[in-house]
Amino acid sequence: MFESRCEFSVPIKFSHFANLQKVSFVLQTRSHDENHYRFSKQHLISVFLKNLKNRFFDWAKAPIIDDRKLVRICAFLNVFCLSWLSLTGKGYADSELIDLEEMAQDFVLETKKIEIPGYPFAFNPSIIRWQGRLIMSFRVIDDPKASFNSWIGLIFLDDNFNPIGEPQKLIMRPADSTVPCRAEDARFLIAGDRLWMIYSDNAEPKISRGGYRVYIATVIETDGHFSLEGIECLSRFEGENQNFREKNWVPFEYEGQLLLAYSLKPHRIFIPMAETGECWTVATTPTLVDWAWGDLRGGTPAIFDENIGEYLAFFHSSKNMATVHSDGAVVSHYFIGAYTFSRHPPFNITRISQEPIVGRGFYRGTIYKPYWKPVRVVFPCGIIVEQDYIWITYGRQDHEIWITKLDKKRLLNHLTPVKLPKENHDRPTMYAKSPRDTK
Repeated sequence: MFESRCEFSVPIKFSHFANLQKVSFVLQTRSHDENHYRFSKQHLISVFLKNLKNRFFDWAKAPIIDDRKLVRICAFLNVFCLSWLSLTGKGYADSELIDLEEMAQDFVLETKKIEIPGYPFAFNPSIIRWQGRLIMSFRVIDDPKASFNSWIGLIFLDDNFNPIGEPQKLIMRPADSTVPCRAEDARFLIAGDRLWMIYSDNAEPKISRGGYRVYIATVIETDGHFSLEGIECLSRFEGENQNFREKNWVPFEYEGQLLLAYSLKPHRIFIPMAETGECWTVATTPTLVDWAWGDLRGGTPAIFDENIGEYLAFFHSSKNMATVHSDGAVVSHYFIGAYTFSRHPPFNITRISQEPIVGRGFYRGTIYKPYWKPVRVVFPCGIIVEQDYIWITYGRQDHEIWITKLDKKRLLNHLTPVKLPKENHDRPTMYAKSPRDTK
């Protein structure tokens, strides 16, 4: 039991903090290794801090704060400081910090860095096999002082994922436009005999969060030269908010049609209506999962796998935490996970990773001056599924391009089933709802 005294010399017993210590001990005795224990404990403390903060705000809303309430607030601040020290790792030895790469799984077979000629800091690649050839996209920020301006390039790869020929910068603005290109993080998808590119951009003269929207376009390849046709901004959809930055929608093909997963939790599916800038909602299903490493966000496109009879994709999430990779500082760490969803509407998520997918070199390596804030990033954008293996292309530290090879069978064994909402079993066909119907 912890005890503290404020200036009123009133003893405060921290039963809640004692319970935290007890649960921490249970975690330690039941976790499969020390690294897993430290990771679980950090998540526990972060939840504890959130509960304390909510309690403090309840007290602060009271019209009168007497001495007793003031003592409780002082106690809260004391516990907050103790918990923050434990959460951040400040004052603790390096042995208390998590080494994420100790979590590396055996189904992560190998990793390889891909370097684009002339663009050493290209990042966030997608990949696809189109007409028998591998094509990879990449993102480039020319000026770190203008980090919101970026462009997307394409390059051919051989079957060993080595670049072939010269990289090509895509033209993504009209010739008379004065707005710089702000294109981000392309994804490829084949649907209806067309090669689609899905990406984020902001075409506003004066940049704002609400100006970032998802775009779709058709990639045209003529004698080895790439161009985009039919560039369309998707600006009207269920949940559209001018204060929210749109990105990381998950493209997939269904019966020759391009569909887009707007979110994973819930799993909301859009169908873009050609040449209208509008998306209709196809399905929305709850995702009953407990993922402790941040909010689920889109990553790679989803690919239908005939062998498993489901779609397979990889998501990303992020969490502020301290690790050996951040030298004990609390920074955003990004994670990769896998999930599957049903082949027909309403496209329920059926299986998901229990913990982040980690390979050697994901978090160790060169640390660059950040464009925006300190991070430890692995960011999945591309996927190829062929026979018994999966390849994921990902950006590392917003400055590098990597590809990793996974054993598909072992990966799928790593996933845990997701409980399906009972009410969704009664909806066997697609439906469509316009944004006007959802307001």
